[in-house]
Amino acid sequence: MSGADAPPGVPRILAMVSQSGGLGDVLIASLFLRALRRWRPDARIDLFCGPQGAPAARLLGLRSPLVGRPWPGPLDLLADAWRLRREGRFDEVYSLSEVRSTIWLARAARARRTAGYDWEGRGRGLDLRLPWRPEANLALRHLELLRE
Repeated sequence: MSGADAPPGVPRILAMVSQSGGLGDVLIASLFLRALRRWRPDARIDLFCGPQGAPAARLLGLRSPLVGRPWPGPLDLLADAWRLRREGRFDEVYSLSEVRSTIWLARAARARRTAGYDWEGRGRGLDLRLPWRPEANLALRHLELLRE
């Protein structure tokens, strides 16, 4: 079942760890995903991650993670952007990475609201931009995206 199968009126939220996001990226995002589920219990939450992160996403109770390509080149990035557009419109997208391709994909998902990190100007185009702080505890830092 894809996010497009969500019943009418059910908010759709996409969390993106990174296009090549693996097991560690998904596990770090797990605190954010649990908080998001408590904050928006009525929403359909999808996770975009890499192939190695998909098993961890399923362990977290996400039925059908949207899996990106492991080491994307420009054509892979375009294919993933096209796939996100086909999934339908998301109400909210959270980019949990400072990686430029992930931020670009968040915008390609055509969400009503986007939130993520701004590192060296890469977050332009996101509705909510928090400064990227590599020294911060990333699991806790993700929670700040929900407070804004």
